[in-house]
Amino acid sequence: MSVLQSGTERRFEPYDFGPRMNVKCYNQSTPPEYDLTNITVPIALHYSDNDWLADRLVAVIIVDNRLDSLCTQDVKNLSVRLQQKIGMFRVSLPSFNHVDFMWAKDAPKLVYSKILKALKQDLSEL
Repeated sequence: MSVLQSGTERRFEPYDFGPRMNVKCYNQSTPPEYDLTNITVPIALHYSDNDWLADRLVAVIIVDNRLDSLCTQDVKNLSVRLQQKIGMFRVSLPSFNHVDFMWAKDAPKLVYSKILKALKQDLSEL
């Protein structure tokens, strides 16, 4: 439910219990948006055009020091708010969707290998 709520609200926030319970939990009638500027660890954004939980593909070019990338509006919004980006990585397989990041047979080749490479590179710089 929380994932669906955040998907419909286009905000990254804790669970919305309703105005009355939100006041008890958050001291306000709506859930507060997470302050993503507090994240200090490097993050790599992996996304696909067919992810139904991310916003539809829009023609937005993101320039992130090393990378020009066509991406969804949700990925763009997240990217702008994160301070420590390793990069943005688009899975180019047209049928690749949200659950495929976890369950697809080709996820190790399309996603996990890039994650492992980034981890190895980052760890070697310690």
